[in-house]
Amino acid sequence: MNSCSSNDKEEIDFSNLTNRQWKRTNYNLPTPFDFNLDGTSSINMLDEFDCLADEYFILSDDKQVNYYSSLLLLTISSQDNSEVYSCGITRFSIGTFEMINSNTIQLNLKSFDGISNPEYSIQFKIIGDKLTRIETINHPTSYNTITHKYQKEFVQIEELFEY
Repeated sequence: MNSCSSNDKEEIDFSNLTNRQWKRTNYNLPTPFDFNLDGTSSINMLDEFDCLADEYFILSDDKQVNYYSSLLLLTISSQDNSEVYSCGITRFSIGTFEMINSNTIQLNLKSFDGISNPEYSIQFKIIGDKLTRIETINHPTSYNTITHKYQKEFVQIEELFEY
């Protein structure tokens, strides 16, 4: 009696994704925002903070990933409670990746830096030679010049990574 197992997963070729540095080239909000408070608003947050363009990852042939995240620091003044964001640290994470289907890759990461969310996953859609991620997050979208505090709301952000 011959039978085919329905558990056999078709192997998806990912060789075009490996051994490349995937660098973030866009981090877009749905509406322009002057995040760095320099008087100029932008949809792309890389125009607001140069360090956000420092985010990248490398995928290896053995399905390992090294991920370098650029994090912003929020400083709250002890005198007037005003808030200011600035470029912060780079978070290093390691992990593995898997092909969900021929158009989607998932990174399963673990960070060892003591910052929140030590284990996390990120999914990207593969569009030609680019990787894109759309996610809804609680993100600053305006700044109150009277209270000197950022207002956050849930918005859909779109990130683009290219090699």
